[in-house]
Amino acid sequence: MLRTIALLALATALGAAGCSGADAPAETPRPDAPAAPAPAPVAETPAPPARPASPVTVEVGGSASVDGRTLRFAEVVEDSRCPRGVQCVQAGRARIRVAVGADDAVLSVPHELMRDGETATAVLDGLTVTLQSLDPYPGSAAAQAGEPARAVLAVR
Repeated sequence: MLRTIALLALATALGAAGCSGADAPAETPRPDAPAAPAPAPVAETPAPPARPASPVTVEVGGSASVDGRTLRFAEVVEDSRCPRGVQCVQAGRARIRVAVGADDAVLSVPHELMRDGETATAVLDGLTVTLQSLDPYPGSAAAQAGEPARAVLAVR
């Protein structure tokens, strides 16, 4: 009799293990249940790292050769930055026109209060060009001496 009880206990345990859900039909989700998360995308081979941007300094009206293309600093469109030593109500901004081949764009010196439509970066003829700075700064000794505008552009 003990043998029968032991066999029944073993059979019950094995039967319960067989019903662990491996062969059980899938539950149908309730209509009010949240959707299951989407499966994670399959990882692809990472793209090679982008070539680091090379800084290029160009004077207004001048140009530089980058990857066999000519980058031109065409003009200063606006430079209303608050001069050094002056207290202004508004910080102002500086914008320049740059061109590569037939493509051109107006780039703004980056600042915290950029307006809608302003950008410091543009893709011109396949080159990503970012305006990093514009010198001389208004009110500086270089500006007062009449030095020409120079843009520092990161090109990639």
